[in-house]
Amino acid sequence: MITFFNKLGNSWVAKIILGILALSMMAFWGLGGLSNIFSYNLNGDAVRVGDTGVSPEQIQQSFETTRKRISQMMGGQYLSPSKAIEMGLMDQVLQQEVAGAVQYQLGEDLGLTASNGAVQKYVENNPVFRDNTGKFDKNLFYAYLMQSGMDETGLARQLKKELAFKHLTDSVQGLGYAPQALAQAAYSFKNEKRDIDVLYLQPEQVSVAQKPSDQEIQDYYEAYTEEFMNPEYRTILVASLTPAMMAERVRIDEADIDAVYEEQKERYNQPEERELYQMFFKTAEEANQIKAKVTSQNFEQTATEEVGQTAKDTYFGFTAKNQLMEELADVVFKAKKGDIVGPIQSNVGWHILWVKEIKPAEITPEKTVKQEIRKTLALDKAYGALEDLARQLEDILGAGTDLATATKQLNIPTALIEQTDIAGKLATGADMPAEYFNQELLQNIFILKKGDVSGLIQNNDGYFIAEVKEITPVAPKELKSVRDEIQDLWVKEQQTKLFPDIVKELTQKAKEGVDLNTLVTQKGTFEVIQKKDMVRTNVMPELTDAVNTVFAQEAGVENAQSIPLESGVAIVIVRQIKKPNLAGKGQAIELEKEGTKQSVGTALNQETMQSYIQRIGVELNAPVIDNIIKGYKGQD
Repeated sequence: MITFFNKLGNSWVAKIILGILALSMMAFWGLGGLSNIFSYNLNGDAVRVGDTGVSPEQIQQSFETTRKRISQMMGGQYLSPSKAIEMGLMDQVLQQEVAGAVQYQLGEDLGLTASNGAVQKYVENNPVFRDNTGKFDKNLFYAYLMQSGMDETGLARQLKKELAFKHLTDSVQGLGYAPQALAQAAYSFKNEKRDIDVLYLQPEQVSVAQKPSDQEIQDYYEAYTEEFMNPEYRTILVASLTPAMMAERVRIDEADIDAVYEEQKERYNQPEERELYQMFFKTAEEANQIKAKVTSQNFEQTATEEVGQTAKDTYFGFTAKNQLMEELADVVFKAKKGDIVGPIQSNVGWHILWVKEIKPAEITPEKTVKQEIRKTLALDKAYGALEDLARQLEDILGAGTDLATATKQLNIPTALIEQTDIAGKLATGADMPAEYFNQELLQNIFILKKGDVSGLIQNNDGYFIAEVKEITPVAPKELKSVRDEIQDLWVKEQQTKLFPDIVKELTQKAKEGVDLNTLVTQKGTFEVIQKKDMVRTNVMPELTDAVNTVFAQEAGVENAQSIPLESGVAIVIVRQIKKPNLAGKGQAIELEKEGTKQSVGTALNQETMQSYIQRIGVELNAPVIDNIIKGYKGQD
């Protein structure tokens, strides 16, 4: 149920021991290093590593902290506990806690710790806590503590163990050793270059000169008839009941239309609007000084440079009269286009306004408005009438009347859909008319017998109902309709049969020195690819999985070989092998040596940690963990 060690957490310590724990735990558990890995006698702990226990409360606290952090990373979007568990967050938390417990137990056993000074130095040098100038920022530090749900004491205690553990892993890492000869060999291995020619072969490229005879096509058709079958088709009579259909039948009282019109007519009219710019002042004196020199040409510039307003503050936009303050409305809407009005006093100060544009009122004719109201009222009534009509139809059908007669009696439109399969594809190859397509209806229809009528199937705001008129069972397609398809299949079969012998023949000719470009025209439409200075890390995509085979091949046409690939075969000729010149490559070889030392050191770390974990044991209390998860399930 619980997946372990897919990923560890984000702390640098967890990253250091990621490879160690992943490999050591896999070997440890896989080899049966602990007989009771799911132990139920842990005194209530969720996890125990040696003498170190992780309580359910600690698991829950870590889960909540991590969940909230992810929510913040998602832009504050709420992440529910149940969704977090579904995403695998509980697994990750368990991984983090096990890793932390292993680290803590090892530190206890070895007496590892770090000084207060080392902790302080680490915190001050951590880029997470530095501002834009690179200096330590206490605000960032305390924000991190708040987000992590820790105080300074708790963080210091955690960092002491983590720093001490890092010293241990660094020390073991430093035991790695790589002699000069090994570094040179590794450098040569990685940087060896090869010039190769590749004849890339695929079965579908094989030329098949002959065509199948009529008898071969007939035999193929008979042998594989089940591959060439028409699906079951059904001819159905479909009736559609929609609100729009009912809207044409209901009667609307003119008095109701008039009442709605009087109540809502303003909704259909667009009042006159004026595009306004405004300057605002606290005193009449300031307003009058500006009014004396402002014009429509310099209004915006004056507002910005002399009044100190932003463009956003100045632009008032298109405004209707009822959207303005009462003190401004009459004056502004009596002005002409281009006029500057004011200063006008309101209860908040003094205003000068510029009427830049005038958008006239748009009045929708009363007849048009009432037509729209009529349609709306009819559609509202239609829903109720539709339900009544549906019940009437069911009653008539229940009395034994067939669908065609019942729909004619109730004036319900129908359509005859001939020869459709269960997916709505017609025998002609066209799609079923979209206005009658409903997958639920088709699923229903294809389990009925001829003459049966489906129930009412809801479709958007209306209903579908259908009767099975004819059933055409599954049957073989006519030979003439699939002749080309059979011929293509026959050709592919021949290509597959010929392909191994062609590969063998072309490989032999390549060994004999026949030019590959000549070979490509003899047996098919194959492709020759030339690759120069190819290294192990940059091969052609087709050879990615065969890179070791290619780099083990000797140079010369006599050593040509065919290499099976996922999608075909490659005949490879190595033209030239270019060993790297080590002269002047001292710095590159030193980097290779350092990398090799780190690899050896990492392997030592893995072996050390594996041995330690096998000795102390890791136990997981499955019932306790299950209870924690059950407590969160269903929480939104």
